[in-house]
Amino acid sequence: MDPNPTTTLHHVELGVVDLERSLGFWTGLLGLPVAAGAPATDEEAWLDAGSGLVHLVRRPRPEPAGWQVVNHQSGLRHVGFTVADVDAWAERVRAAGVPFAIAPMTALGEVRIVFFSDPDGALVELVAGRLVHTTVWNAELVAERDAAAAPGEALVLDHAALTTADLDRALATYRDDLALPALGQVPHPGDERGYVRSYLAAGRGTLELFSYDVAPLPAAADDPGRTGLRAVGLTTGDPELAERRLRARASALEGPGRRLLDADGTTLALLPPGFSPAAGG
Repeated sequence: MDPNPTTTLHHVELGVVDLERSLGFWTGLLGLPVAAGAPATDEEAWLDAGSGLVHLVRRPRPEPAGWQVVNHQSGLRHVGFTVADVDAWAERVRAAGVPFAIAPMTALGEVRIVFFSDPDGALVELVAGRLVHTTVWNAELVAERDAAAAPGEALVLDHAALTTADLDRALATYRDDLALPALGQVPHPGDERGYVRSYLAAGRGTLELFSYDVAPLPAAADDPGRTGLRAVGLTTGDPELAERRLRARASALEGPGRRLLDADGTTLALLPPGFSPAAGG
């Protein structure tokens, strides 16, 4: 029996320089409420994004260290949220003076998307529509998740996107060691780098893996002071067992909880089932 049947996308951690400024962006502009009962201090805040959380942690750096706004760099690339109307949200973002990294467009997979960054450089995607996989690995699960999806006006945490230098290794880490069911793939025909997007279910959320036939750029250096995208929080059926299984492909990091750095430079925080910042665990 698989020891980690309940692995879910719990949160994405973002480093910020000015917590008040970031709350103005995330709660004011994007409308995410502070999570009920969660600690809110001068050092951190937890925000409710429907199916998961956004964790803001104060850090001293003025901008991400070594992180580039390109998919072709290993590690954590962006955080994605579903919305009912991408274009309406894009207009709200544009009116607030936030520039687009990618203007509203219809992407491969028949979804409507827009990209922009938060005040500290974390790349954010808003997406609307049902993703159509070019290759379907688990038709039953894809159909089940499509039927359950009912986006409203508010942002709902949908996915964390990671770039890997070795898709087989990443699948061994996330599909096999962490028991995330494989959903399907969307290749990018004509991209000379052999760009492919692969999708794994993480509870109600998703991990989106970017891979290429050519080596991606090296990941940004692991730095405790880094702002922007910092970590992906996953609940697992047995965090201790998950850590042991991952050790062959990941490195342990200092800090609270079970934090690992995967082989592509993405920091993972492994949490027990039902973890709640309001209860401290």
